[in-house]
Amino acid sequence: MKSNLNDDDSVWEELTLNEIVNGKDSKHIGLISVIRQYVNDMNVDNNIAVAVERYLRLIQGRASGELMTDARWIREFVTTHVSYKHDSVVTDEINYDLLVMIDKLQRNEISCPELLGE
Repeated sequence: MKSNLNDDDSVWEELTLNEIVNGKDSKHIGLISVIRQYVNDMNVDNNIAVAVERYLRLIQGRASGELMTDARWIREFVTTHVSYKHDSVVTDEINYDLLVMIDKLQRNEISCPELLGE
């Protein structure tokens, strides 16, 4: 016996993370579209709107796979490091170089469009 709408399998549809975040079609517009509409309806200050849009683009890129996740970026950094021996050991040297790179990214001393977008 079906007691409520949640028991009806016809109301459920499997979507990828990309489809949930970025949308699939006119029936599934995606969370980003909902947030953009909300920000527009709120009439926020232009500086805030620009900052929110920057974050939304980052989230869109990560959800679609266009941008690397932090974990993927770290894995690629480690596995392509000149000292990595493909033995699953992250040496002190690799770890130090990784932390230096992260610090430079945080300080905007270097860019990393594959991780953060343009």
